[in-house]
Amino acid sequence: MSHNLRHRTAIAAIRQRLFVAGLTCADIDRSYGLYTNQASDALFEPNQPGENAIANALGTTPQKLWPHRFDSKGNRLSPQPVSNYRIRNQPRQRKNVDSERQIERAA
Repeated sequence: MSHNLRHRTAIAAIRQRLFVAGLTCADIDRSYGLYTNQASDALFEPNQPGENAIANALGTTPQKLWPHRFDSKGNRLSPQPVSNYRIRNQPRQRKNVDSERQIERAA
């Protein structure tokens, strides 16, 4: 199984556990005094306060939810490997539609 598929499977399993427990990431943010979307961000990339809050809410440890973020002794990896971060799409540059129309009219 590829790393990306394993990562997605782990996220889906955590989301399922949250759903079964009747929790949302927003609930966890509010309950644990986190910034908006901090728990949600922790699902996808390393975020210690978010990880701790989710694990506490589910009655487990971050090491069990995200084993790829910790070494064999249970210590947090530092620095985290690049593979533990989500790849964000680069925004595409907007086309200037008006200038294209002007070029078409000039031709």
